[in-house]
Amino acid sequence: MALRVSEAERDVYGKPLKITISEFGEKYLQYARVSKRSWKRHEQLMRHLRRFFGDVLLGDVGPLSIEKYKSAEGSDS
Repeated sequence: MALRVSEAERDVYGKPLKITISEFGEKYLQYARVSKRSWKRHEQLMRHLRRFFGDVLLGDVGPLSIEKYKSAEGSDS
């Protein structure tokens, strides 16, 4: 607990990430390719996310945009 308080006081705890969904996805896929047997499926999912969200910052994705994504993906079936 003291560590978290110290981080907050130094303004290093809870800073929003300035990374797009595409950038995050590429970093994640680098991990998935070596750590997950299902990495090809993860690549497919990232293509869908990139197509829908584009260059949106990861921190800007909230519940409403996720629901819009789910509705859009459901209508593609």
